[in-house]
Amino acid sequence: MPGKSNMLEISNMPGESSMPGISTMPRNESMNWISNTNMKLHETPNRVGRTLLKWVPCFLIMLASIATLQHAHGQTARSQGYVNLRSLGDLDDFFASRATVEVNVEGALMRMVEAASRQEDPELADLLARLDGVFVLGYELKETTMDQFDQLATDMGNNLADDGWTVVMRTRDIVENTHFYVRLEGDGVTGMVVISVEAGSDQAVFVNIVGDIDPEQIGRIGQKFQIQGMREL
Repeated sequence: MPGKSNMLEISNMPGESSMPGISTMPRNESMNWISNTNMKLHETPNRVGRTLLKWVPCFLIMLASIATLQHAHGQTARSQGYVNLRSLGDLDDFFASRATVEVNVEGALMRMVEAASRQEDPELADLLARLDGVFVLGYELKETTMDQFDQLATDMGNNLADDGWTVVMRTRDIVENTHFYVRLEGDGVTGMVVISVEAGSDQAVFVNIVGDIDPEQIGRIGQKFQIQGMREL
């Protein structure tokens, strides 16, 4: 019976072999080679981990930059026709109270309103699909007179005009006091502001609509959101 050999045959190692394509080396050297190789394999994940950790801060900075750019883009798109009505007229101070009605419909919520209207009124849904937001504030008049309200609306309108807005209509009579402004971009309307008090009402309403607006259909938006002063436009 042949005796046990002190040689270990391993492929792709230096040395000569009695079999073609097989290299050999002494057993003790081969075991050292296996041990070193095994150690390197265990070290590889650690090196990969250190490499990943080195790049994590750069990756996070990149994500933050993308988020900032997206936020800035969203703000730019919104600001084309958006007006902060509360600060424009210092409304909380003027009425000495906070708004009794506040509506903020934009983004995903606007798309939900659009989808809910699709089956009942497809044309209205198409109209809403072009809007970016509808914002409404309602304040109780309390001790505010119609003359005082008219002056407030006029001052707000002057500020809008200074910012490039166009006055479409001002109505002052026993039926209503309404001020209507639009923001024009080329041949389109990208923003609308309505400031109104109806006769017999104890509430002043301030509305800002943002998006690609069809002025001929604005009354339908007023009806959809039950906005006083807009349903007859």
